[in-house]
Amino acid sequence: MKVYLRAEGSYCLLAETGGNVAGFILAELAPDEGHIITLDVLENYRRQGIGSLLLAAAEKEAASRGGKKMVLETATTNNAAIALWRKHGYRQVVTIEDYYGRGRDAFRMGKELGAESRVKS
Repeated sequence: MKVYLRAEGSYCLLAETGGNVAGFILAELAPDEGHIITLDVLENYRRQGIGSLLLAAAEKEAASRGGKKMVLETATTNNAAIALWRKHGYRQVVTIEDYYGRGRDAFRMGKELGAESRVKS
């Protein structure tokens, strides 16, 4: 994660509640395509909409930097994550075999960032 945090175009957004970190999203933008590296919400804070808020904030940040599209990878067996991504308009683009190791495939999913997400500075 340190490599991603130091990379040009990367950004990390935190969600806090009651002074505690509840979750984070790590993403990057190069040059006009955002890429979600990881989204994590601590177990005690799940099912409260924090993941959705972090995702919306990351999309808004990408759009404000000129991003037109957002992509991510997720395990083909992670039904909860797939449901979250689909709920927010992400669609499967391709299956990547062995992405997480032998026999552990991933879906690459993507979403066009709409005009309402793009903010001019």
